[in-house]
Amino acid sequence: MDYDYLPSPTHDIRFGISLAAQRFEPEVLQIRDFDRVLTYNNDNRVDALTLAAYLEDDMEISPKLGLNIGLRSAVYQVNAKSYPDIQPRASLRYSWNNSLSFKASYNYMVQYIHLLTNSSLGAPTDLWVSSTERIKPQYSQQIAFGVFKNIESLKMLLSVETYYKWLDNLIEYRDGANYLFNTGETWQNKVAVGQGEAYGLEFLLQRDYGKLNGWLSYTLSWSNRQVEGVNEGRVFPFKYDRRHSFSAVLNYEFRKGKSLSLVFVYQSGNAITLAEATYQGAVPPTIDPRNEAGFEVLPYIAERNGYRMPAYHRMDLSYHTDKQKQKVKRAWIFSVYNLYSRLNAFFLYQTRGQLKQVSLFPIIPSVTYQLEF
Repeated sequence: MDYDYLPSPTHDIRFGISLAAQRFEPEVLQIRDFDRVLTYNNDNRVDALTLAAYLEDDMEISPKLGLNIGLRSAVYQVNAKSYPDIQPRASLRYSWNNSLSFKASYNYMVQYIHLLTNSSLGAPTDLWVSSTERIKPQYSQQIAFGVFKNIESLKMLLSVETYYKWLDNLIEYRDGANYLFNTGETWQNKVAVGQGEAYGLEFLLQRDYGKLNGWLSYTLSWSNRQVEGVNEGRVFPFKYDRRHSFSAVLNYEFRKGKSLSLVFVYQSGNAITLAEATYQGAVPPTIDPRNEAGFEVLPYIAERNGYRMPAYHRMDLSYHTDKQKQKVKRAWIFSVYNLYSRLNAFFLYQTRGQLKQVSLFPIIPSVTYQLEF
């Protein structure tokens, strides 16, 4: 339930409560036969309940100064464990004049669901897992500062923002842990807990006026982790650390109801873990008593996420035409996804000592017809 209360045109109070029930079944495997169903790792199931309430106050203190303060309180109940918390946040905005303004903010946040990623070779396997009696929720604090400038002569808005985020209780697979299904071992036994940081600088140039409009955005960012028992305790980049991220969107309206749009996206490749060498190593027997210990080729990993996948980029083009007829509005959209058919790497694998990539979604044309009434 969410509510809004406006004591005055310059004062907005929002508040509400929420209740959510969730069930997590990570790494649960079912094998169905004609006359039976076998379930493995069923004890990994987690039931969780979240009760939360929030209060937010947005006010104009003066014609130049605005303040937004908020407080969120929540209790996360998972099995027999409770995690109560209070999350404050505040932002301050100041208008220097009609074309220049500043904004600063602070946020303290708690996230009860963890993203467990695998950054080695092979298909990406990201699991969303719940906090448990053993794994605490994630905590983060973020500060941000931004400058916003209206360029009147060009009808454009220029913004520059910087941020820094501290993160705690992050989980990562231990070195050598196998993310694949393994009977008798849960994901909680395969992870270690640590800290992280994320920081960066964001630029945006936006134009919403005229027949030609759109925006250009660029972000320079870092996202690092440090976890005891992983990478010998040294700092390493997170899998989704994107050093560079650039996007451009251009819209041109020929006449009313007919427009052409062009989108270009570029991002640095994901961080990935690759073996420096291989060696003959001993492996323990599996849970199957018929399999004995032996030797096999094992990878030597010098650094977690020490390499990068190829950069991701693509261009999309679309033409939009619409017409209003009485109470019905119809529209045709002709679009091409990945215009120059860039084969972006979805994941990498190794064969005969060489790295190969698997790509998805080459050039894809599409036609859409819409009716609004």
